[in-house]
Amino acid sequence: MEEIIYACKEHVEMALDDIVNDEEKAPVITKIQQEKKCGYCNEPAEYEVKA
Repeated sequence: MEEIIYACKEHVEMALDDIVNDEEKAPVITKIQQEKKCGYCNEPAEYEVKA
């Protein structure tokens, strides 16, 4: 199953690390315009990080 993490600018590096550690493959990062919340701090997300 594909893991997706939404992250703000402050937490995007943490999301990248989590995807690499959990999925053991290179993450794909996409700048988003949707109204999503950061999975770490609940601020508006700017990025979607997925395996």
